[in-house]
Amino acid sequence: GRFFPSLTFQLALLALWVLEMLWVVREARQKGVRRCVRSGWDVYEAVTSSGFLILAILDAVSLSLLGELEFDLSQSDTYVDVTPVMDMMSAESIMMAILMFLVLVRFVKYLRLVPRWGPTLVGVLLTWQSSVVLLYLAVAAGLLASFGVAFTLLFGLDIPAFSSIAQSFYSLSALAFKMRLDREAGADAPLPSQWLAAALAFLMFSLFAMVL
Repeated sequence: GRFFPSLTFQLALLALWVLEMLWVVREARQKGVRRCVRSGWDVYEAVTSSGFLILAILDAVSLSLLGELEFDLSQSDTYVDVTPVMDMMSAESIMMAILMFLVLVRFVKYLRLVPRWGPTLVGVLLTWQSSVVLLYLAVAAGLLASFGVAFTLLFGLDIPAFSSIAQSFYSLSALAFKMRLDREAGADAPLPSQWLAAALAFLMFSLFAMVL
């Protein structure tokens, strides 16, 4: 589900790391090291920049482990242990996801530089702080959790999408985003279960509409 480790990817990461570190050094010279250390954003920039170097090292190790694997198709009974490679690539994927999240968070710093984004961000924050909005979210979450338990008890044995409370919660949330009911309820489920699930889903959406 991901690309293979490569030297090109490692060089690109190292180039990004060098550019990021040059930017951090320039900020330290302009503001002063002590002021940069006191600034949470500058420290965050430095930590995020080091993530590119760590990711490049992980990719290099993965490429090295991958190169040490020897597959002999003429000997089908030979066992090849690929666990170290898979573990390293899994760790690299996790690090890549964390780094992407950290880089996205950095853009919050620059929202004030974008015209009309400041009021938008303030409006979103004020909306989330509204007691009415919080009450609606609490009631909606309570309804969704209640229907999740009910769907699990009623259809857990017949419909895989509702085999557990967590799975029911996900399936009902997916239905709220206009996904196909037969995909969540399962085409192989008994027809009465499908009709009953559809009726209960309609009831749930009606209650959501009343709350909203």
